[in-house]
Amino acid sequence: QRVTGAAAAAAGGAMEATRRRSHGAPPEDVGNRAYWACFILGAGILFPWNAYVTAVDYFERLYPGRHIDRVFGVLYFVPNFCTLLPVLRYGHVVSPRVRIRFGYTTFLLCLVVPSIHAGGLGLLLIAVGLTGVADACAQGSLFGSVGPMPERYTQALMGGTSFSGLIISILRLITKAAFPATTAGLAK
Repeated sequence: QRVTGAAAAAAGGAMEATRRRSHGAPPEDVGNRAYWACFILGAGILFPWNAYVTAVDYFERLYPGRHIDRVFGVLYFVPNFCTLLPVLRYGHVVSPRVRIRFGYTTFLLCLVVPSIHAGGLGLLLIAVGLTGVADACAQGSLFGSVGPMPERYTQALMGGTSFSGLIISILRLITKAAFPATTAGLAK
């Protein structure tokens, strides 16, 4: 049988891809989709924490005399650490996908809490603590999932976390410039 040029090229390409995989070469990242997915996931990991920390002046004005900047740190990192230990030890029990989805769903819910003033400071502090728990689940699972991949994907995850800090800082600068530095302006 005679093989046409296009079929031979397709077969050669498939054989080349198979050869690369069998020798440990990573699969091709067409359009850098996996890279950008890791970057976006990385941005999502620290976005809620950066949002809380960058708006401490707002929360201190809302709840005067409460030392929000110190309370947020403790209420984020203690649950984060206490959750990370079982995630590392018993992570095999729950799939990484479930832990990552739990983390991002909790992030989303916790980001809504500051707009609910009826819950007061207690609800806000619970949301900060839950953000720490969600971060331990999502971040530990993401880095565990990306770890076996080529190093550029870990770099994308780290770059995304840095990017979230940059975006939150820029948004905070814009809001500080747009509204007056008064109680009424801070409440907007």
